[in-house]
Amino acid sequence: YVPCAAHSLNLVGSCPVESVTEAVDSFSTLQELYNFFTISTHHWEIFMQRTNLRVKSLSQTRWSARHDACYALEKEWSAIIDALEFIAESSDEKPTTRSEATGLQRKLQHLETEILVIVWNVILDRFNAASKKLQESQADLSSVVQIYSSLALFLQDMRDR
Repeated sequence: YVPCAAHSLNLVGSCPVESVTEAVDSFSTLQELYNFFTISTHHWEIFMQRTNLRVKSLSQTRWSARHDACYALEKEWSAIIDALEFIAESSDEKPTTRSEATGLQRKLQHLETEILVIVWNVILDRFNAASKKLQESQADLSSVVQIYSSLALFLQDMRDR
């Protein structure tokens, strides 16, 4: 049995996220945003009036989905907060919906959350690119080693910053 290089990369990327509380919290917030905006066509309409990108659902098996979700949040940060604020202040919404929108807005406005989204977006962008290269049909053992080495150096550099 020879493990798939892309699958091995997915396992390497999963462990740090699942073992760091702050990372778990960040990705939970991403999923909460997705759930909040997609649970109602009304919420989705409010969201789509303000953004160019869509919030994305997380996937337990696809790192590209985590990258897509993080990228969308970073690029549409202000628009997402604006949509949450609109819903939170709308007298047409149920009190529970307004409270949920306010809670999500507060989570996003923590400096720690903003920093984690930016950092994770950089890391996941690199993981996503590496994963795509590993899945190319012409990938051989030499290129796999080179991709893994490059990713390891990148992560060491990120850690040392």
